[in-house]
Amino acid sequence: MRKSYEPQMRFGATPIAQLQLNLNCRDEIVPFLAALRHVYLDGPLRRSLTNLIAQDVSELSRRDTGRPGFDDWQILVLAVLRMN
Repeated sequence: MRKSYEPQMRFGATPIAQLQLNLNCRDEIVPFLAALRHVYLDGPLRRSLTNLIAQDVSELSRRDTGRPGFDDWQILVLAVLRMN
């Protein structure tokens, strides 16, 4: 059962909108994390991207049966970080 993303937060988790990114850091990952935060907070953009991933990942399979796997949002994050 693959979902688009899990809206329910876990206990003790910091909301994505409240994450503090160190913009003075010279690491290359900080701009990617800022972009991912922007995409996550923009609902229509997030839905359109996760729909594109859903079409690509489960083109021939059913999304409503089977064991749980990565959400489409998790696939997007891992793909962006891999390309970094």
